[in-house]
Amino acid sequence: MKHVAIVCISTIVTVLVVIILMSVHSKDLRQTELERALKVSARQSLENACLTQKTQINDNDALAADFITSFLGKMKTDGRVVSENGEVYSADSSDSGQRVEIEIKAADIYKGILSAKVTEYFTYPNGKTGTVSASTVQIVERESRRPSEYINYYIPWQAAKEAGFDYLEGEDYLYYQKRFASGMKVTADIEAPEYKGHSFVRWNEQKENGVTKRIAVYR
Repeated sequence: MKHVAIVCISTIVTVLVVIILMSVHSKDLRQTELERALKVSARQSLENACLTQKTQINDNDALAADFITSFLGKMKTDGRVVSENGEVYSADSSDSGQRVEIEIKAADIYKGILSAKVTEYFTYPNGKTGTVSASTVQIVERESRRPSEYINYYIPWQAAKEAGFDYLEGEDYLYYQKRFASGMKVTADIEAPEYKGHSFVRWNEQKENGVTKRIAVYR
């Protein structure tokens, strides 16, 4: 009977040791994978935006989206992935406690910087929840940063006066400025403000010293 008890205790201890080793190994693997995927995907996306200047990465939101897509492609997980605003990118996982949270701290194709933090939650073999996280800050050299251009949208001073803006009589009012990556064609215009007794017709475009100027036309 004594020998049976010893065998049982030894078996339990062995199982516990194996579970602990598996848990430690699992966390180490996840941490390594997370750091690798985060660093590589952030660097690639920033270089695509600022060095090769891929046309589809034409603003900061596009840079963040490209990074997230690249990162998910490198992660060996099908867990539920959410951004800082709670948007779900995928929702299928064999581990119900597994999810990955992505926080974009900075994404700027004009300054040449991409900073992000990723946290992964998972379930250990013993049922407890584990967490690994990693952060990265990627920067490209100044001469490699994406040059930018601007479109300035103006409205008549009378419309600015009615809207309560700090206008200057006789001069068109700078209503909005759109920044975009150099070389990109911007076709979508913003909505012009309401001007009582008038209806918006179109934006007239002019070029002044390399700057695009669009002036609201009302009737």
